[in-house]
Amino acid sequence: MRNLLALAAALLAAPLLSGCFGMAAAGIGASVLMADDRRTAGVYVEDENIEWKALALVRERFPSSQVNATSYNRRLLLTGQVPDEAARSALAEAARGIASVRDVVNEVTVGTNSTVASRGNDTLVTSNVKARMLGTASSRPITSRSSRRRAWSSCSAWSPRAKPMPPSTSPVAPRASPAW
Repeated sequence: MRNLLALAAALLAAPLLSGCFGMAAAGIGASVLMADDRRTAGVYVEDENIEWKALALVRERFPSSQVNATSYNRRLLLTGQVPDEAARSALAEAARGIASVRDVVNEVTVGTNSTVASRGNDTLVTSNVKARMLGTASSRPITSRSSRRRAWSSCSAWSPRAKPMPPSTSPVAPRASPAW
């Protein structure tokens, strides 16, 4: 009877604690990420702050750009697209001015912004790589129809370990396999 009353009280209090649950879940998630990282908690938090500051800088000073910021051990990696070379160098110089940034690696390209479909495909590839790095390599990767088509038309389909494709579905003419 006592357990039943405790359960009823917990169920009645649950709607009042909904905000607390979200905060607790976020805190647990961040703790799990930090526990699996080689960096100390202080460096991890500092890297997160660097990323947030760099993204705020991009939004404020370069609104027409598509730039991502990744920080690891206080080294900032900038990737993405900017409209011209002047914006590329100004972005790197501004990023060097962020407090506690030790080094800036500027891999930003000059050109038009990438499409949503292209970024979505990049996200898919990234999630597959991360899943394999977490030890779930035996799981089948998530693929889209267009990425499967590209994979079959690339040279990886002709590796010595690849299974031959049926002739009716082959996107390219078969080549002689190399003599290993």
